[in-house]
Amino acid sequence: MSAEQQAMNGGRPDIRYSLRFRMIVAFGIAGLLMGMTYGGIVYGYLHRMEDRILENVLELESEAYVARRKVDPEAKPPFNHLLQGFIVDRQAEAPFAHFPELFQQLGTDLEPGIYEFTANFHLKVLELDTRYLLYLYHSDTGVEPLDDYALVSVLMYALVMVLVLTIWFGFLIARRLIAPLTQLSAEVAHAEPDQLPTDMAGRYYPDEVGNLARAFEGAMTRINQFIAREQRFTRDASHELRTPVTVIRGAAELIQKQLQHGQSPAAPLRRIQRAVRDMENIIETFLYLGREGSQSVAKGEAQVDVVVENLVEANRYLIEEKPVTARLAIHSRFRVGAPEPVVAITIGNILRNAFQYTDQGEVVLQVLPGKVVVRDSGAGLSRHQLTLLKERNVRGDQSRGFGLGLSIVHDFCQRHGWRFEIVSEPGQGTEVTLAFEEGDAIPASTGAGVGGIDGDGEV
Repeated sequence: MSAEQQAMNGGRPDIRYSLRFRMIVAFGIAGLLMGMTYGGIVYGYLHRMEDRILENVLELESEAYVARRKVDPEAKPPFNHLLQGFIVDRQAEAPFAHFPELFQQLGTDLEPGIYEFTANFHLKVLELDTRYLLYLYHSDTGVEPLDDYALVSVLMYALVMVLVLTIWFGFLIARRLIAPLTQLSAEVAHAEPDQLPTDMAGRYYPDEVGNLARAFEGAMTRINQFIAREQRFTRDASHELRTPVTVIRGAAELIQKQLQHGQSPAAPLRRIQRAVRDMENIIETFLYLGREGSQSVAKGEAQVDVVVENLVEANRYLIEEKPVTARLAIHSRFRVGAPEPVVAITIGNILRNAFQYTDQGEVVLQVLPGKVVVRDSGAGLSRHQLTLLKERNVRGDQSRGFGLGLSIVHDFCQRHGWRFEIVSEPGQGTEVTLAFEEGDAIPASTGAGVGGIDGDGEV
């Protein structure tokens, strides 16, 4: 049925295509076929029983006549409105001449046995001796048509009753069976786009409708995930990309002014380069978080100490203009079973948060066996902020607008089974520990070292 036809029908499907209607029709057809089959069997059985009864009557009457003939050789065969008997002398010139014309037409000169000519005429031929035969006819003309009509009437009445009962039963069964499907259809039809149901399967039995509900639930869950990823991407992109874009715009205007005055644009160019790096990190993070199926752990391997060293070098511009000293202490070298971009994004967010929100003092990075610890002397986080850390865009009060916040790190750790711990006090700084799974950390070549980077970026 087309959408236009359904719209013309008030939004309801045509009854011809209704599953309930088709079930009722199927029950009705089944009842009709069963009733006709049963009626035919009963009708045939009763007629067969009638024939057997007539045959038994002929047998009993012929045996009774034989018994009388033994006592009285001149005994006459039965002759009334139902039974008519004739003695045939096989030595006579015309042994069947005394037969009525109707009986002569039905048949003469037959072998001993029982014959059925029509539904109303039966014949028993019995050999009395070598000379004589008994032809015993049974005729129920005028009686059977009335019985046949009554039988057919009863069977037709029974057929109508069976048909009505099966249709009624089919209606009840259809309503019972279709009710969960109707409920599921209504639930899906009335679902709001921003509130799609994801707990439908628990309200249905584990049958075909339950399987359909679970399939819908899986589809709704995926749609919700798509919507959540889209909303998160839109929110984060508009929030996080605004600052680097502003930096690039301001630096471009400054370059234009400096070129007009013949000055070197080196400083604003560095700002643009830094903003571009920030945008690259943000976009890479968004692409990873927004990819469908990102809940599954990606395969790969990364050298953690090398990743940390590269991140310190790539992000040192964040503290170049601040009285902040960064110290890197590598006490262990190991690898983890995860792609390097994933490890770099996770540690990079922790490191950039520490660099961005520390205005003076130091940031200490330690690579220990199976974990990375970052400690800063920044503004710190309150207990309320720590409890809200899983929410998007939560950051300290001194936020400059850079970075995705530690909530991104929390997402990554949940997906890869890593442990993420934060200890922070307002005004005393924050210590973040990223501990990898024991089976995830793979020892590398041994060695340790301690390096420092001051606010001017000197090693």
